[in-house]
Amino acid sequence: MDSTDKQLLLARIETEARARRPVAALLGELLGADTTDPARGVGTSLPGAGPGRADEEIFGCPDSACDRIADALPAGPIPRCLLTGLPMSRR
Repeated sequence: MDSTDKQLLLARIETEARARRPVAALLGELLGADTTDPARGVGTSLPGAGPGRADEEIFGCPDSACDRIADALPAGPIPRCLLTGLPMSRR
């Protein structure tokens, strides 16, 4: 696929996405991925789409009244404010 074909395909993907229609097959065509095989689908061609885990999550005051922050384990429970007991906000 040459540069002009890719530009046309990208424009078509944008049009379909704006219309809220599925674009996975078109993305697969653009990226040269097989959208029917989960091991080689569109997501495997995108940077950062592989397995992994966040290395940190930081939470702060639920209503921004103070500058307290709390670190939490990735995908762990959301820390609660020591004063109000409310869940802290993700930063």
